[in-house]
Amino acid sequence: MTAIVKPAFDRPSSKQIAIAPRSNVTPLAPVRSRHQRQQLTPHPVANNPPVQFPIVAPPQPIQLPADRSNPMWLRGLLVAQRGSTLITFCLSVAALAVYSWTVYSQQLWGREYQRLETLQRNERQLMTASESLKNQLATQAETSESGLILPNSENTIFLQTAPVRQISPATVATPSASPKPLGY
Repeated sequence: MTAIVKPAFDRPSSKQIAIAPRSNVTPLAPVRSRHQRQQLTPHPVANNPPVQFPIVAPPQPIQLPADRSNPMWLRGLLVAQRGSTLITFCLSVAALAVYSWTVYSQQLWGREYQRLETLQRNERQLMTASESLKNQLATQAETSESGLILPNSENTIFLQTAPVRQISPATVATPSASPKPLGY
């Protein structure tokens, strides 16, 4: 009794098996190692019948229905989604604009407030300097060395009024009939 032993290379290993769900692709022959290729002996061509592969027709594409009308409620929801997306975008842009304007106005207000404080400080310094000059002049006037005297009726100067002059009417130049420009 002779036993037919299948060579080890006919059984694919777990690495060579690839399961593809519902595929019309014919798998290739399993990859053989060098050791397995050396064990193979060529068979005479006459003993082996020619190998015929089955001809597989390419799969036909599935035709989708041309009229894909959605139900009315779904169309309404899609329109509402687009509208709410547009409104959300516009509100986001408006919020960013208001925020940036608020930040800018606060910075501008801060700069102008510092300028106001500087001007007020300068005003106080000028008023102090002016009052000290007035005080110094009053102190100098009170001393007899300055040569100033108190005003009284004896040293008052009266000025004569000037004679009244008649004003001649000025000649008004009438505008000449010069051509006016038609536009800018």
